[in-house]
Amino acid sequence: EVVKWFYTRLSEKFLKVLAETTDPQDPEHSVLDNTTVLTCTEICDGSNHNSKPEDISVTGSAMPTYLPWTLIGGGGGFFKTGQVANFSNFLDHRNILAALAESMGVSLTSIGGASVSTPAELKA
Repeated sequence: EVVKWFYTRLSEKFLKVLAETTDPQDPEHSVLDNTTVLTCTEICDGSNHNSKPEDISVTGSAMPTYLPWTLIGGGGGFFKTGQVANFSNFLDHRNILAALAESMGVSLTSIGGASVSTPAELKA
């Protein structure tokens, strides 16, 4: 219920305004087209607090864990919009951070000592 409340408020109070506002620097697009909003939650991740999907045992039943991240907005045309990108294999969350950096003109090859690259599925 908390996550539902959060996304409802985000949509009604923030994203709707961005989508309905023309970007004064780019009149052909809305502010939301030229913005990126990242949301994430640890609520679905359980005890691992990482982004590796795996099953854990909960009351004798296997339950999948994952760390859902949501990118909202077009990032000035950098991001492919209107999709759900499901990375069935392990995707280190630092690659999403690298995508955010690249969308702002900064190319990163590593974060925290780990090699990173922007997932092709996210690029427009």
